[in-house]
Amino acid sequence: MNHYPWRSVTSWFCILFLLLQTGCAHVPFSLSDAARSRLGTAAVASARFVPKMELLTPAKGGLSGAGRKAAKWSLACLTFPVQGNGGSCSGEFCGAAYLLLAALTVAAATVGGLTGGVVGATQAEPAEVIEQQEKVIQTSIAGLQIQENMRERFVKLALQTGRDLVELKENGPSFDGEAVNYGPLASRQIDSVIQLSVVEMGLDGEWDVNPPIYFHMKADVTIFRTADGSSLYHDFFEYTSPKYTFAEWSANNAQSLCNQIDLAYDMLAQQMVLRLFDASPPTK
Repeated sequence: MNHYPWRSVTSWFCILFLLLQTGCAHVPFSLSDAARSRLGTAAVASARFVPKMELLTPAKGGLSGAGRKAAKWSLACLTFPVQGNGGSCSGEFCGAAYLLLAALTVAAATVGGLTGGVVGATQAEPAEVIEQQEKVIQTSIAGLQIQENMRERFVKLALQTGRDLVELKENGPSFDGEAVNYGPLASRQIDSVIQLSVVEMGLDGEWDVNPPIYFHMKADVTIFRTADGSSLYHDFFEYTSPKYTFAEWSANNAQSLCNQIDLAYDMLAQQMVLRLFDASPPTK
């Protein structure tokens, strides 16, 4: 009995593809009691670089829309056979059946691509419309002090839990991955530094003609001892918003996006305070 080899291979490919598309929610770990006891007088520093910006735009014009939808529908047709029950074949007709099914799959993908191209071309907004919406979004976030706002929100919430912190305004990394020497701060009776870095943010989602997309923000947190530069903690925190269309994100001078960025500061700061100090700020 000969099992169809393409079924298992294609199935694993599709599972991997879906995992890459959907991802898995990351849960930051908590600072251990032993590490927390070594914090001493803690200061907070924020990064001084601009976070990596990601902006998934809809298809710009009919040609772009046709390409996106054609690719998506072709892939759907190519992966359709894996939805079977994983049967098998035997006998002299097995090879012929395999070749016939492969030919039909390719033909279906071709037809799907052509049909998708037509649909995508009609669904896509004119390029100038998308470019104007993109300009509105980029303008709305260009002047935001992302790193400073994240630091200030974290310090504010931490102070509400009764934790005393020293806020540093000029000591964070100037680029992602820079190793900052916090040793000189020991002379100011600062025992540890909580380094906050918003490393990326933007709008993302499914690659389609005009899909609903979400806002996301990712921040790294590292705690260093000033005495020897050792790390007491390192993890990252993420915020993901509900989904809206690109037009909805850009409406009213991108007010919805600005609101979500402000909410991201709060949600990330709350997670950080909980994980680092085992405390939640008082509710309003």
